[in-house]
Amino acid sequence: PGSIVIGEQQTIPSQVLNEDRRILVSKPAGYDDGDSRYPVLYVLDGDTSFNYTTTLTQFLATNRLVPHMLVVAIPNTSRLRDLTPASTTPTAGGQLPQSGGAAEFRTFIANELMPWVEANYRTRPYRILVGHSLGGLFAVDTFVEQPELFNAYVAISPSLWWDNMALIDRAAARFASPGNLAATLYMTLANEPDNTPASIRKFAAILDEHAPANLDWKFDQLPLESHDSTPLRSTYQGLEFIFADWSLKNPLDTYNRYGIEAVERFYFSNAEKFGEERPSIPGETIIPILQGLMEEQRIDELAVLLDRYHDVANPPANFLEDVANDFRRRGLREKAIGFYRWALEVDPERAVAREALVELGETGLK
Repeated sequence: PGSIVIGEQQTIPSQVLNEDRRILVSKPAGYDDGDSRYPVLYVLDGDTSFNYTTTLTQFLATNRLVPHMLVVAIPNTSRLRDLTPASTTPTAGGQLPQSGGAAEFRTFIANELMPWVEANYRTRPYRILVGHSLGGLFAVDTFVEQPELFNAYVAISPSLWWDNMALIDRAAARFASPGNLAATLYMTLANEPDNTPASIRKFAAILDEHAPANLDWKFDQLPLESHDSTPLRSTYQGLEFIFADWSLKNPLDTYNRYGIEAVERFYFSNAEKFGEERPSIPGETIIPILQGLMEEQRIDELAVLLDRYHDVANPPANFLEDVANDFRRRGLREKAIGFYRWALEVDPERAVAREALVELGETGLK
């Protein structure tokens, strides 16, 4: 028996907030055995959001819908203080004396938490903020006031009614004149009571009319979700939206229609957006193409791609044997020998490849 560990707990002293802050961090599978760098998802209400956010990111990454990423969850010490903007009126609806510290909390994130994360973990310059309810209010407030702090935002049923919708008025002023904002915003509305739907729809209407150039945004209404149930589905759909053009959903179809150069263009053109350096097509993209070509017995094309992307394809020995067998049947001796030898490099115990090489007159096999 052993433990299943999904993350680690750290404590960061904050001079900005004048308190120690507990942080929960989940590293992607294989992190400790490699040197890759990862985007970072910051999620608010960390005590309740950490487990499901970690599970979702791992599931989506395993299915190649999003990249593997670090999850940094921020538990609350004073939720109302940290997640609400300063009040514009002393009697604003729902205001309490300990509210209004969003600007200081954002300074903590920008000047203390982010530098600490980037000094202690291998990160890529791509950051996502996820917040629900008051956390969604904070996410939209950050998107309006300091949009460059994160590359992407997921605002889940944000409490935009706060302070008589003062944030929406600031957003209207912020986006009144044309501008440019290279960011992504995904916002949802669950089946909500009271004035929450009106405030969220009002903000969405502002973006409908005045969204800055290069802002990629979407507003989804989720009527089957309650205020409490919506974070799970909203986070899932939000990450899908943010990374919609991170990977090809059907690389074989793209290859068949437009060629391998189109596949390369897709990945290389998106590399800068997601803070990546992509020297080659990812292995999880080239492998389905190779498998499709094998099924269709387009071995000559397959061999060209294998040679071109051998560093990322990592084909198994039996796959290489199948390619070699086809070349051998067609009398292409040198090509067959090359792939049989490759199969032995991958697995020195491959008897089929070894016997075939002997039959083809190859000597000196180890």
